Amino acid sequence: MTSNRVSILIVDDEPINLDIICAHLEDENYELVRANNGHEAWSKLEEDPARYDAIVLDRMMPDMDGMQLLNNIKDSDELEHVPVIMQTAKAASSDVLAGLKAGASYYLTKPYEGEILKSVIRGAVNGRLHEKSLLESLSEGRKIFDLMTFGRFRIHNLHQCNLVATQVAHLC
Repeated sequence: MTSNRVSILIVDDEPINLDIICAHLEDENYELVRANNGHEAWSKLEEDPARYDAIVLDRMMPDMDGMQLLNNIKDSDELEHVPVIMQTAKAASSDVLAGLKAGASYYLTKPYEGEILKSVIRGAVNGRLHEKSLLESLSEGRKIFDLMTFGRFRIHNLHQCNLVATQVAHLC
């Protein structure tokens, strides 16, 4: 069931970590969905990819680790734009760089403060909601042009030419 609230998938193989993250976020009016491992998270994401506005992902898990799940997410046309907040004890700069290069939007190293987690998630969610709003606006604009059978433009200068070309490209 999809809710009107912001929905966040929290993935961690340690139940205590899931509890801590949820405790930090319980006053934020988010729908918090838990997954105990990468396979469970991937099943939830495949089942309803439009549901989630952000994913908080542990990097080190057995079987399907966070990096593998992140790769699956970024390879999916339906999920690639969902922001992923990677959280882990792997704090070496090479680990952080690998996570960011793989597509994590944010990388938190444990232990972190709850206010930092909330701030990072708020930023990720706001960006995602803004992106969704822009996509809806573009979709509405496309609907208008689907109704058009003929169009003519009077272009008088290079600026107008660029404007029309940009808008037509967006619609396509």
